[in-house]
Amino acid sequence: MSTTPSRPSQSGQNRTRQEATSRVRGVREGSRPLLNSRGSANGSTLRCTAGSLLVFTTLTCTLAATTNARAGGRPDVISGSIPSVVHWTSGGAIDGLRAYSFARTACNVGTANLDWFTNPDPRHPVFTQNLYRLESGRFEQLGQSWVMEVFCALQQSVCGTCSPACGGCCNALGPGCAEPSSASTAGQFQFLGPRSEINAHNGTNLGNHALPQGDPGLRGRLLVRNSDLDPALNAGALYFAELHAVAADDAQFGDRTGDNNNASYRRVTVIAPSFNLAFAGGTVRESPAIHGWQSLDPDVTMRNVDIPGEGRLILAYLVTDNGDGTWHYDYALHNLNSDRSVGAFSVPIPGDATLQNIGFHDVDSHSGEPYSVDDWPVIEDDGSVTWSTEPFAENENANALRWGTLYNFRFDAPSPPQPADITIGLFKPGTPNAVTVPAVGPSESCPAPAFAPGVAGVSFIDRAFDGFIDARAESTDGSNVDLGLDTITVEFNTALTNLDGSPLDAAAFTVTDTGGSPPTITAATTDDGRVVALVLSDHIALQQWTTITINARAQCGDHEVLTDSIIVGYLPADVDQNGLVGPLDLLMLRRLVNGKAAPLAGTVEDYIDANRDGSVSPFDLLAFRQLVNGTTPATRAWAGETLPSTP
Repeated sequence: MSTTPSRPSQSGQNRTRQEATSRVRGVREGSRPLLNSRGSANGSTLRCTAGSLLVFTTLTCTLAATTNARAGGRPDVISGSIPSVVHWTSGGAIDGLRAYSFARTACNVGTANLDWFTNPDPRHPVFTQNLYRLESGRFEQLGQSWVMEVFCALQQSVCGTCSPACGGCCNALGPGCAEPSSASTAGQFQFLGPRSEINAHNGTNLGNHALPQGDPGLRGRLLVRNSDLDPALNAGALYFAELHAVAADDAQFGDRTGDNNNASYRRVTVIAPSFNLAFAGGTVRESPAIHGWQSLDPDVTMRNVDIPGEGRLILAYLVTDNGDGTWHYDYALHNLNSDRSVGAFSVPIPGDATLQNIGFHDVDSHSGEPYSVDDWPVIEDDGSVTWSTEPFAENENANALRWGTLYNFRFDAPSPPQPADITIGLFKPGTPNAVTVPAVGPSESCPAPAFAPGVAGVSFIDRAFDGFIDARAESTDGSNVDLGLDTITVEFNTALTNLDGSPLDAAAFTVTDTGGSPPTITAATTDDGRVVALVLSDHIALQQWTTITINARAQCGDHEVLTDSIIVGYLPADVDQNGLVGPLDLLMLRRLVNGKAAPLAGTVEDYIDANRDGSVSPFDLLAFRQLVNGTTPATRAWAGETLPSTP
């Protein structure tokens, strides 16, 4: 629910101060020389119980055996829930801005105590807040807050079974334990610090921090333009609140991958005319809000971009056909926790492509952060379109894409997508100075026609792969070969026609196999000449290579003829795709089930859903054994069987 304070009461301010002072005193009392940096003394934990919530809190402390030694586990902080929100500008926008703050429940989902020292100790965790909008296929960040500094940690059990680090409020959060903070406290400027003092990759911060500047109703809080929230201007828009935790021992423990799960999100709606926010659905834990885009639109593709020896970026992109001979390309790049940050973004462009509606979107820092808010200029040359900010050597406070922030890059092009490597230039000096990520970019206006390459993560029944072997069950009764592929969807990089210029249909395709008795194509249906569903008269032949050949022309250039083939094999139980059924297939099946290997093409289910029931389960191992041994419902034993030579 949304609460709307007009002005904190004196008693409310005192209560906040008392809570803060109580926690600070608790940490100071528990930080005597008796203790080490983990709150333990000679292998024991100092367990403290608060006797009062007044300013002069007394603590009753006893020593207990430590059960969460670092040698036996690791800390792992997440944003466990986003339970409430305060709207600070309910009386109306200030300078065109609305201000909010969200409550949070932090959780230690690790197996060891998490440091929870109080500011100015630099080992204290921090939490920051973001707001995003999905509208008309565009996912954009609308606002960001400063970081909230923490007090000592309560030991609650919201996130699971709690093994408390102490009996009250102390400088560590035990495994499984939760620490709450109210939405009102999260918006008090005296508890807010600048993001610029945080290294999200290492989890380090400077300790004592500057206070936010500006209007008292806005400073340091999650700020969003009024126009970006106005329901009358944003009909159908969906909004996402995100909390992101940063903690030094979480980030630095082990291989430093623990901080990749620190962000969580929850959908919110804007209520007119108050502009209050209401929640829609629960908190999606350990997932940044950019994942919400893909969860609502399966056509969105996402790539994790791990910078060598540093943090993680997340690239999401969507290409849509405008229906007028152009395509819209939209890229969203989220810096999850890279301190080196991003200073440039480049997409390869064919020399004959003329781009239109080139756009850039960022989110402004505020309240005294030292960073520039200048938009990135764009440069087009013969081979790419590139957005970039000022180089680090010229301006260390340039508008780089820093941690916990998302920027957008977009344009319209006169051609459909093709595979392309996006180049991401890193802002701060280091090696490498740029990384590339496989994605898509515009093709030539009339490219040489070709089969589109297989897409990882898309089932074989939806994409054709050259040389893929169907290793699954061939029979439901042990007598009739009534399983196997009888429909195949193929995709091309450009729209095709028959050789005579008529709409693409079954006449453009022929089927052969190494056994000499292939099925025929009874139908080839397509809406655009690029994606074609082929319906076969029967299942492809067992223990044969089946070849589907096309002879067709590109719609955009009659001189461009495509003569090419895809090849599909059918050898039950050949999980490792080597053309022979043997002991290594069982090993590969186990590796795929356990996530120790990736499929050569398609999805894991294409390989190990042996009984074809649409899911992976222990029954697939039984079906695999039946295929190998020839027991019902297998038609015969496939152990030692091979495929003929590839045509």
